[in-house]
Amino acid sequence: MGVQIAGSDRMQPDLSTPLLVMGMLLLVMFGCRAATWMWQRRRLREILSKNPGPRHQGRFAESSRAACALKRHVRYAPLFAHRHSRELRLLAGRLHMGTVPLRLEAALLVGYMVLNVVFILSLVDWWQTFPEKMYQLKYAAGHLAVMNLPALVLTAGRNNPLIPLLGLSFDTFNLVHRWLGRLVGVEAVVHMACVLSSMVYRTGWEATAQSFQKSFYFCGLTALIGFVVIFVQALSPIRHAFYEFFLHFHIALAIMAFAGLWYHLQGLTQQRVLMAALILWGLDRIGRFVLLAWRNCGKRRTTARLEFLPGSVVRVDVVMARPWSVRAGQYAYLYVPSLGLWTSHPFSVAWSGRERSAGSEKRSSNDSFNALLGGKEQTTVSFLVKKRGGFTRRLLEKVERSVDCRLDVAALAEGPFGGIHSLVSYGTVVLVAGGIGITHPMSYLHQLMQGFATTTATRRVNLVWVVREIDHLSWIQPWMTSLFAHPSLTNTNHANHYFQFPCLSLRVDVYVTCPSWAVDGDYSFATTPGEIPWTHAAPPAVPVRITNGKPAVSEIVAAESAAQVGAMAVSVCGPGGLGDDVRRAMDYVEYCFSWLLANKRGRDAKLFTKGAAFAEFPKPTIALECALGPSGSTMSVEHGPSPKGDGRFPTLKWPAGSAEVKEYVIVSEDPDAPLPKPIIHGIYYGIPADRTSVGPEDFKAGEAPGVLSSGFLHGKTMRGVPYIAPKPLLGHGPHRYFYTLIALGEPINRDKLSTVTTADEVAREIEGKVVGWGEWVGSFERKWEER
Repeated sequence: MGVQIAGSDRMQPDLSTPLLVMGMLLLVMFGCRAATWMWQRRRLREILSKNPGPRHQGRFAESSRAACALKRHVRYAPLFAHRHSRELRLLAGRLHMGTVPLRLEAALLVGYMVLNVVFILSLVDWWQTFPEKMYQLKYAAGHLAVMNLPALVLTAGRNNPLIPLLGLSFDTFNLVHRWLGRLVGVEAVVHMACVLSSMVYRTGWEATAQSFQKSFYFCGLTALIGFVVIFVQALSPIRHAFYEFFLHFHIALAIMAFAGLWYHLQGLTQQRVLMAALILWGLDRIGRFVLLAWRNCGKRRTTARLEFLPGSVVRVDVVMARPWSVRAGQYAYLYVPSLGLWTSHPFSVAWSGRERSAGSEKRSSNDSFNALLGGKEQTTVSFLVKKRGGFTRRLLEKVERSVDCRLDVAALAEGPFGGIHSLVSYGTVVLVAGGIGITHPMSYLHQLMQGFATTTATRRVNLVWVVREIDHLSWIQPWMTSLFAHPSLTNTNHANHYFQFPCLSLRVDVYVTCPSWAVDGDYSFATTPGEIPWTHAAPPAVPVRITNGKPAVSEIVAAESAAQVGAMAVSVCGPGGLGDDVRRAMDYVEYCFSWLLANKRGRDAKLFTKGAAFAEFPKPTIALECALGPSGSTMSVEHGPSPKGDGRFPTLKWPAGSAEVKEYVIVSEDPDAPLPKPIIHGIYYGIPADRTSVGPEDFKAGEAPGVLSSGFLHGKTMRGVPYIAPKPLLGHGPHRYFYTLIALGEPINRDKLSTVTTADEVAREIEGKVVGWGEWVGSFERKWEER
């Protein structure tokens, strides 16, 4: 069979099969990426074209069973159990072995390596003589080693075009790069072993040794030594222990190996393949240099202000020489020439903004116009840098020695890179961060709030941050202060759509894990003199909760799932253990989570009618009826959420009230949700005393904020809509939905309530005014087999 075409130095075409399989796989992945992107864009356009409110996102709240299974067991599945993000360490943590790849990553890598082995062995005619077998085996191994080089170089590049095309992170390609490098090293060793075996078999050791004085063999040996040393040097314990030395030595070894291989392949067709690899490497290097020069060189230079913060962290505000456009989730490489011209490290962009500088120098008419506007526009990109070793250690020591622990230095920024995941089409977003990992969710939170109701579909955000010390909250002081002043949180009539969704629902949960810290009501931390801690500056509608201990991730995800608006995304950035906890919690959402929390229900003791206002009327006194049947009847599908139902409010009737009744209040709530207290599905007041019934038409949104089309006033719900349709967790069993009619002997003083009030405010206001009440209970269930 052989590996070469007779009479030619061209490679046997069959040896390209592994590369063709890789190419076909990349095409499939690109198709999946394109389909996902188009679906998200279509979802976003549909939501924004209809209405920014959440009721139009109902049909996006559920994913198909097949899609959920694919994500859980294939796309995001860890190789074993739930461990993926957590670093694998041996010898009491001193030996860093890297991280375990995902199940899909491991399958693809193993599959590709098996293909290489199969095609090396299958193309050898094993019935030939020993020299001929060695000849065929050496060329099969050597040719495949060379054929893998373009992919090896491409996966290492910062400007790899496959990253945005396939939606895969640089870390994923870096993983592929490492294993491809190991594969190339092994194939090179097999190639040399076959060469030596054949030569020794034919001429003996002395003649074989003399052969390596020839340029062809010497250059091949040089390339082999380079690949083998790279193989050893790139092992995880060595790479992590001496990263900066590894990086520079790695490049030097690669140059040595490629130079030796170039001369070794002189006159052979495989040299063209090596040329392709060198061109890819050169394009990446040239692209990086051009991008670096363009970003940082102009009429002014790029500078950075460094500020030392508690917890051995430096906040770096880089003022760019030219305007930047940064997407959420992106990162950049920072150079600080005073610490090392050739050393750069990647850091996530936590914040970016544009402002006009106060320049006094006039150079042109454009500069004159800019001066009228307040100066030229400049981009500031902010990072948080945690002290580790090498570059970060020197950076923190330099800032710590400066006056007031602040320092201005010359800097260079290369990027931005990444940002392949977009959350703008999700109605509900949960951002989980651990320690310095807060930079990643901060960029997403900034983007979602900047595009609220105009370019994003997000209506509900929960930021969960786990920190070691309370003083670490100062890391994000300027950014959170800016976010809390955003109109999406403070403007209660945003975009004239208040009757659909008054504002962005933001919740911030901070968990302080230091055992010595205990909640005592004082959440203050060190800030600039005269500056209010951001935990004290939150708008009234934004709850900020600080808790001692670790978060119960599964409960947080369940709570958000129960109250989610539209599609839901969960993003995590932090220590590996936290990422694995979130991954594990996602298995509990909906069906699995419902099974685990089957007994977490029945919060009847916290129903609205158990409050102080009902002390004189502990039991119902009004006969409330429903067209669906007696209390306890099953609600029909049209009363449920879309797409099967339309969220219809049930028709309720009751006898005419006595003369002492001045106003009615109606409350709808679900005490069976696996939460600490019942979910308020709707609260309505200002219902005239002469009414004896209500129907679905009475609960349609009106034109004025907080007012229904019937003239009733409505309070705030978890989703910001006047009425939340019954939607229990899948497989959680039947939920009871209490519809309570409350008769008041005195009208509610609306001056004491917020424009769109809460259930707690109404409960306080009706104390001493209740003259009777009645309730009707409906049952609703979502079964897995009926979805």
